Amino acid sequence: VTAAIAYAELMKAQGEDYIPVMQGKLNPETETVLKRFGFAAPEIMTDAAGKKVALVDHSDLAQAPDNLTANDVVAVVDHHKIGDVTTNQPIFFCNMPVGCTCTVLKVLYDLNGVAVAPKVAGLM
Repeated sequence: VTAAIAYAELMKAQGEDYIPVMQGKLNPETETVLKRFGFAAPEIMTDAAGKKVALVDHSDLAQAPDNLTANDVVAVVDHHKIGDVTTNQPIFFCNMPVGCTCTVLKVLYDLNGVAVAPKVAGLM
């Protein structure tokens, strides 16, 4: 959840309209972190039909919302093994063998010359 928020913030800083979402209820740790750094819980998305989706922290269809198609995936940012998501056209795909997706996101912030806001850094 926190990586999805951090990625949406990076994209917003670059003029893109990304909205972070989650697929289920927050765990207590994530609730605490969101409250501590002043973020509301993202809305829950369980069905991706007709929506453009950036997958953050996974690239396996089994972990994605229902009804996600190849045409719906616009980006993948992850640190896990490369999953089974395939697309019909090139997309942004960034996967690194590091400890967490937020490490990948920090690299992306730096590559794009975007400063990480203190409250986003707290989430990361």
